[in-house]
Amino acid sequence: MNLNFINLPLFIPIVLWGLGAVVTATVTYFGGRALFKKKARTKLGILGMQAAGKTRFLSYLRNIPFVEKATSKEEYKPFTYKYEKKIIHIDTGVDIGGGNIFKDEYISIIKKSDIIFYFFDISKYLNNKVVVENINYSRECNSRFELIYSETTKIKTPVIFIGTHTDLCPKDINTTRKDFLNLIKDKSYYSSLKDLVTINLTNNKEITNFIDKIFTK
Repeated sequence: MNLNFINLPLFIPIVLWGLGAVVTATVTYFGGRALFKKKARTKLGILGMQAAGKTRFLSYLRNIPFVEKATSKEEYKPFTYKYEKKIIHIDTGVDIGGGNIFKDEYISIIKKSDIIFYFFDISKYLNNKVVVENINYSRECNSRFELIYSETTKIKTPVIFIGTHTDLCPKDINTTRKDFLNLIKDKSYYSSLKDLVTINLTNNKEITNFIDKIFTK
């Protein structure tokens, strides 16, 4: 995999077409190196807000049924992701919940991971009245964006920010992304989030398109 999503000069736009929706991402090459070919096993860091799609995404990668429940902290064993003739070996990792109690583990997970996936519900973000754990949803997201941007930039770990629940947004995908980016255009982490992936994780076709682009380039 030749991807990095942080402050690199070569940008290659990719439009991922889903079933009746558009999954949009901009990817960059990771210094010309193939990340998923460089190691025997790749360690994923899967982080995000509560009910944003972390476990659903991980279940899809592992080809196991998704069980909707509140996640606390569950370790998963090494597994492989297969696409046509390509096999990606994923190292053991941990699926952590999205509550504030788990935010203290972010730095440790980032340092141990080869690539970070960060999930948040973009429909909740744009509805600034949503409160989770007595904290405004968008404000809490911004705090985590800043933390992840700061830490991944230090050690040059590629990070993919993923806005989920696009099916709950009242506007079309392009307008939704534009509204979101306008809200963070003056933030330090804008350079990473301007390449935001937007996706409906309940749509298997969209998930497949997204994963195939990420893991096979």
